[in-house]
Amino acid sequence: MSKVHATIVLHYGEGVTQDSSSCTVEHDEILDTVTDSDGKVVEKTSFAPGDPYHFLTKCSNGIYIAKILVTAGDITALGSVTRTRENDLVFTEINSADNKPSISYVPSGNLSPVWYGNVGGPLYVDQEQMKVDIRTGTIPCYCKATYPVSFDSYRLTPQVLSFDTYEVYIAIYLEKS
Repeated sequence: MSKVHATIVLHYGEGVTQDSSSCTVEHDEILDTVTDSDGKVVEKTSFAPGDPYHFLTKCSNGIYIAKILVTAGDITALGSVTRTRENDLVFTEINSADNKPSISYVPSGNLSPVWYGNVGGPLYVDQEQMKVDIRTGTIPCYCKATYPVSFDSYRLTPQVLSFDTYEVYIAIYLEKS
């Protein structure tokens, strides 16, 4: 069976910081699923030529995607989608100025903690720094926090080429607004 490998490359425009906080890109495991031999729905990890590949982008404030180009195929913007993300949070101080745990994305809604052992209070998020704080509770405490995140969704439809296996490169051009 032929296989397509998708590689995503970020291109940073003038004034855009070249680090992982400028823009994150990840495979959309919700849209790309298959049913395995046991009848379970699992993430699709290999693609046949012409099969769609879905990916999500999340840029930090002040950064936007100027264009997306691909070496073989078409890119379709699918709009904004919400996905749930989870982070482990450990608190050793209440209302700490320096010792706050981080979350991976700016949430588009409230964090929902599940406390293990000692219970902390409500979670307060500094969305600029993506740090989380508690102002009441028993320390130390630990929770798994789930939260909604808004992403931009895209679909790559690779061009069918006459090779058994081939790479498709997706170039995402970032600019500062």
